Amino acid sequence: MPNFQMASWYVEVAQNQQDFSAAMVEKFSADAKALAEAREQAAQSEEHQKLMQLCAEKVKALQASTEAAKAAEALDVDTMLAIHRSSAGHIGFMRKSDGGGLENLGSVSVTELRSLLPQISEWLLQDSYFTVNTYYKAAPWLNKKTGLPGVRRKEKFLQTLNVCYLDVDVGRPESDMPGAGLPWREAQHRAEYLADKDVIPHPSIIARSGRGVYLLWLLRDEKASDDLQHAWPEKIEWYKQINRSLGERLRSKQLPADRVSDAARVLRVPGSVNTSVQEPVAYVLQLKPNGKPYVYSLAELSSFLQLPFTSSGSYLPTQLRELAKPLQYRRTKATGSVPARSAGAQKLNAMRAQDVATIEAYRGGWLKKGLQYADGRVSPGRRLMLGVFANFLRGAKASEEDALKAVDGMAANCKPFPFHYHGPGAQKKPSTRDLVEQEYASPKRKWYANKTLCSLFGITAELAEELELRTIVPDVVRERRHKERPHQEDLIAARRSFAQTCLDKKPGLSCRQLAKLYAAEGFSDASFITANRDMNALGYITSKRRTGAHAKYLAERKAQAPAGA
Repeated sequence: MPNFQMASWYVEVAQNQQDFSAAMVEKFSADAKALAEAREQAAQSEEHQKLMQLCAEKVKALQASTEAAKAAEALDVDTMLAIHRSSAGHIGFMRKSDGGGLENLGSVSVTELRSLLPQISEWLLQDSYFTVNTYYKAAPWLNKKTGLPGVRRKEKFLQTLNVCYLDVDVGRPESDMPGAGLPWREAQHRAEYLADKDVIPHPSIIARSGRGVYLLWLLRDEKASDDLQHAWPEKIEWYKQINRSLGERLRSKQLPADRVSDAARVLRVPGSVNTSVQEPVAYVLQLKPNGKPYVYSLAELSSFLQLPFTSSGSYLPTQLRELAKPLQYRRTKATGSVPARSAGAQKLNAMRAQDVATIEAYRGGWLKKGLQYADGRVSPGRRLMLGVFANFLRGAKASEEDALKAVDGMAANCKPFPFHYHGPGAQKKPSTRDLVEQEYASPKRKWYANKTLCSLFGITAELAEELELRTIVPDVVRERRHKERPHQEDLIAARRSFAQTCLDKKPGLSCRQLAKLYAAEGFSDASFITANRDMNALGYITSKRRTGAHAKYLAERKAQAPAGA
């Protein structure tokens, strides 16, 4: 082959290879572009899916929030706040468990009820209950289901008495009780008729509980009509007597009112559903012709019901109320020690004066010597009881004038009044002032053994527990309570464990902030000095200039620094 032909052939081959390479490059470029576009579309699709999933979650949360708000609207918060009219305190909530009993759901502050209701409405829609009287604080533990503070559902933790109540148990044709087969509407009409005929006071609120009917009477303080009745122990006993008397009047008219009367009672939540009949619980506020609600004092209800206990005011002077609080712990682990002695004779006598007032409320006033009380106990005499009361007031360091006011109030409930004086020919009997002056003038107070007081007032172990007496109790009750009362060391350990938890969550806490948390958690008598002592014990060295966990941080840095640094 000639040389020029070979050269042409090479040129042609090279050109073909170049064309092939260009075609391959173009093809590969197109494939790469298509792959990039596919990847971009996939990324956009994945981002779109995430966005759609996020939107779906937000829509679901919004729907849940809307449903919770609608559920909260079904619950009648206005009625609950009309009952709990205080600006402080806590409402306890419960619901019926699968086993038929009641399980605690937690406590909510009165001031936060309206705002928190949507968050807890899911627990309250069916077979739920609320406390009709207000508690002064929540329990220092959290409910595992709701996360709310626990419920202190005992009478000794009550702050105010809001309503007297009756639960008329009708709509039960299978029951043999008179009137139990009545439909709820008929029972309501009969109760209203009895109110019109002055058999019972006109109810403040009438409610359909499902099958039955609730009747409620709103309460107020006798001296300050805008305030609620404070839940002093003797007032609680008075309150129970009113509830029992109201129930007896309805049962005498063939309306089967439950025989419960305690102040720690719960009733169904307004707007919730009673699942036994699948009907909502509805409360209706009753108004006078002038448009105002029916509100009563304990004295007004007692007078209407012709109960013997009609005195106004509170027996114990205000300054003695704080003293009358029971001990929180034992000072020593030694058996046979006297825990009340460490708190002082003044505190012991204040608690005994409180017990006398509670017993007097339970008895309905002191009877003339030789007469029998309802439980068969024979009265040792009115003046003797008043003298013992004055003795304890003196021991609690109440002023003579305060003691006279307290004894006057208690004497007004005696049956009959023990200090009548009819004309110059009648034998003059010593007045309450004579009795108090004689007690305060004696150089030495009479001391009463606990066994003597139990015999004098007729206190058995069962009655002491029923009335929740504090010091006038039989030995068997006193010894059991002494064993159950925690040691001081146990309370200190529990308080410091709580403090450590708080400091772990918020390291910058000061002593005063920790003391406020102590008070909210229910640790009594915990001042900022106590908080300071606890923080020192936990290693958070505090001072005037460096406080809280920052001091511990500085101390650790100083300990870890090399020598001479």
